[in-house]
Amino acid sequence: MFGFKDAIKAELKRLETLRDMLPEAKPKQSGYVQVHHGRSDVTLRFCHVEKNPEGKRITTSTRLGPSDSEEAKALKEEFYLRELRRRLEMNIKYLERLVSKYEAFDEDSLNDSLPYGLQAVPFEGICMPGEKRMSKEELDAWSRQAYPRNMMTGKHAHYSMTGRVMRSKSEVIIANILDAYDIPYRTEERLELIDESGYKVARFPDFTIMTPGGRKLYWEHFGLLNQDEYSAAAVDKIKLYALNGIIPGRNLVISAESHYGEIDSGDIINIVENCIMKYF
Repeated sequence: MFGFKDAIKAELKRLETLRDMLPEAKPKQSGYVQVHHGRSDVTLRFCHVEKNPEGKRITTSTRLGPSDSEEAKALKEEFYLRELRRRLEMNIKYLERLVSKYEAFDEDSLNDSLPYGLQAVPFEGICMPGEKRMSKEELDAWSRQAYPRNMMTGKHAHYSMTGRVMRSKSEVIIANILDAYDIPYRTEERLELIDESGYKVARFPDFTIMTPGGRKLYWEHFGLLNQDEYSAAAVDKIKLYALNGIIPGRNLVISAESHYGEIDSGDIINIVENCIMKYF
């Protein structure tokens, strides 16, 4: 699950990227800017403050001309970039401190912090304060609701035994097994993630499963791993998922076909029984 701490890390990454894109900071000049409002225009002067050999402060000024002159524009850009860099660096500092102190309290984070042997204790019906377990009727209603999804063309359509539209025959096999175990799911539901640069990107997991505790599990089935381009895209997708807290063995299920495109229904059943049914 993409939680608050993951959002902080994504924002931190975005700010660091923006800071690194800024031009190199110019040496700060000692002085200040005076703005003169005339009857017809606004002019700028840059005032230099220096000390003479006797230690007396002496102020000299340089007229930059109208506020839309090239000299004035260059000065305004310098001040703007300096303030932007200051704010980015200050926010980066605050977020780094927050990331180091913030403790996530979701189920996985809590279990990971417990001593070995006390992790993943299956307390029936346990949930966060203020939450409740979803009934079978609520789960069924969730799986039937309209949702933003990836649209597929008719020529690539295959159908499960309950009439669900799938992109591949292998996905039909998985869907039929999920239906047989009465597991609520959606196919290719839109999922917004944050990439390494801090930008929002959309992905469409093959299956999104909702557990009675309100936890979402994601299932990706890979069918062409013997093709270099396909396998590289699969690795990139898993990397993106992990960046957003969707971890294989935790809340991401992965299955794949053999080099010759074979799929074993028995393997799919084992995945369902060992990785998914424990949440039901």
